[in-house]
Amino acid sequence: MFDYSFHLFVYYREYWFTEAAKTRAAFDSNRSLADNGQISTAINKAQNWLIENRHPDPYNPPNQVGGSSFQRNAAPPLGVS
Repeated sequence: MFDYSFHLFVYYREYWFTEAAKTRAAFDSNRSLADNGQISTAINKAQNWLIENRHPDPYNPPNQVGGSSFQRNAAPPLGVS
C-alpha cells in the first residue's frame, strides 16, 4: 500500500501506477468473499489501514468544524434585533 513516509507528494507516475495496481489487487482479492467472518475481518483490516495512512494534515472546509472560518461571523441570537 502507500508509503507516505518516503513519498509525501507523488511526483512520479510510475510510483503512482504501481501503488494503484497494488490497491486494485487488494480489492480484487476480497471480491469473492462470502463468509461474514471473513468479510468483517477484511473490512476491519481496511479501516485500520485507512486510519494508519490518513493524511497528517487533512483538509477541513473553512466553514465546517475545525475550519479557519468556523463560526467567525455567527448569526446573532434570536432575541437580538
